[in-house]
Amino acid sequence: MPLGSTSKRPGRPSSPPADAAPPSATPGARTATPVSRWLDSPPSARDLPPLTGLRGYLTACALLAVLLGPDLVKRIAVGAHLAGAPAWVTWPRHWPAAAIYGAVLTATAVWLLALEGRRARRADPDGCRPVLPTAAAGGVGLLGVALCALTGTGRGQTWADIIGVVAVAGAGVWLCLGVARDRGISAAQMGIAPPWAADRPGRIQAVTIAAISLSACVIGTKLLIPHQMSLPVPTMTTSQADLLGGTDLSFRVMGLAAGFREETVFVAATAVMLTAAGRPLRELYAVSMTARILWHAYIGVPALGVALFAVANLWLFTRTRRLTPLITVHLAYNALLDYWPQGLTYVLVLLILAALLLQADARPAHRSGKTP
Repeated sequence: MPLGSTSKRPGRPSSPPADAAPPSATPGARTATPVSRWLDSPPSARDLPPLTGLRGYLTACALLAVLLGPDLVKRIAVGAHLAGAPAWVTWPRHWPAAAIYGAVLTATAVWLLALEGRRARRADPDGCRPVLPTAAAGGVGLLGVALCALTGTGRGQTWADIIGVVAVAGAGVWLCLGVARDRGISAAQMGIAPPWAADRPGRIQAVTIAAISLSACVIGTKLLIPHQMSLPVPTMTTSQADLLGGTDLSFRVMGLAAGFREETVFVAATAVMLTAAGRPLRELYAVSMTARILWHAYIGVPALGVALFAVANLWLFTRTRRLTPLITVHLAYNALLDYWPQGLTYVLVLLILAALLLQADARPAHRSGKTP
């Protein structure tokens, strides 16, 4: 048949060209895209190199132990103290914050040096290690050793705590990305600056993620946790800074760093490693939610209120493979929590959700393939 012929072969119905618009679509027609369509990611984001189940679990647990382990032990000990546990169980609650950060940085530096050495051997078995990453990892280790030696009180201790928690947050992201790269997983698959998020739909998706995550956070911290604190259960009766052993300034900085530490480990690292290992979603949720609740054990039984936030963030990440919006929401919420009236927070959440659910993204119909 000559090219361009419009006649039909027997038994084969004709189909319109791939780039043709639907019959009902007209130029300039606009339609709203459902929220569910925004919460998607391309197949390349989910095409992870396979890991064995044991290796996936070991990697996720090792990252959790190295980056958050000492802090986690202290927070659980504080929660046990609130529940009336004996002193031999709760003694880790007296660990100095600077010493905890020093131990984390030292262990992180050892792992980073091992990763850089393995990477250099793969690239050039007879070559030398790259100078800059090796020197940076060594600097992380030296800072960790220095912080381990700093104990006491006063302004110097406060600044040691601040430097330590900021360094731990940055080194933790570096280690998670390094471990992922060592296992063939890119930074984009870990949710850091994925290329499919650079256009307008990607920005709308980021707003959607932020709105849902913020809503879950507000419901948990403004409704569930305060309600549980009014019940006759073990709960904190003093400030969080006093419970964790620090000043108000160091605790504020720690709250900002928590956005990086918690979301990178509890969400991205856990989800990616266990998904690559072929584990079912229920195991991802169980590990992530349990770790997040234990991380907030220092407030007592009301720590169960963070379960909604944990589930929402993990669900958003598994759907979209976007980590940066989750970190941004967590960081902004902790930064503005003490300065926003509670009513304003609810109003903002409702406005964001209303805009998203009604008509946030009106696209040309010939792109979405739907009629107005």
